[in-house]
Amino acid sequence: MDNVININTGEMTVAQSGTVITTSGIGSCVFICLYDSANKIGGAVHAMLPTRIAPKKSDVFVFEESDNAGKYVDEAVVKLIDDVVRAGAKKENIKAKIVGGSSMFKVFDTSKIGSDNVKAAEKILQLLNIPVKAESTGGHIGRSAKFNLDNGVVEVMVRM
Repeated sequence: MDNVININTGEMTVAQSGTVITTSGIGSCVFICLYDSANKIGGAVHAMLPTRIAPKKSDVFVFEESDNAGKYVDEAVVKLIDDVVRAGAKKENIKAKIVGGSSMFKVFDTSKIGSDNVKAAEKILQLLNIPVKAESTGGHIGRSAKFNLDNGVVEVMVRM
């Protein structure tokens, strides 16, 4: 029987084979999964905003350490990569999958938070040389997901 870890918005976790990471309520948020198939180690984050508006001091942005690093896509990806590598993954083996980034209110939604979250995830992963192998993003639908660390498969359930 697999160990199941459920994460909520703003949370992240790292695990290895024998574990399934789940989350629900993925709307404009993004669920980013990282996986090293050679070592069967991975992690996931359910991030809700593309970036934190950092305080600016003399033309240098300063990020303060916080308990909610999983809330912001850019910070979450950096921390998640560090955590997955610390758990035994090899950075050169890590691949990513992205779920979410919807525009949840088709008629009334003028914000671009969902698409901005996806763009932020793709950008930071590209900067860190982590290839994105699959995406289930965009649209006007909510999603839930299960990330199986035995094989790296991310099962996406759609709510219409």
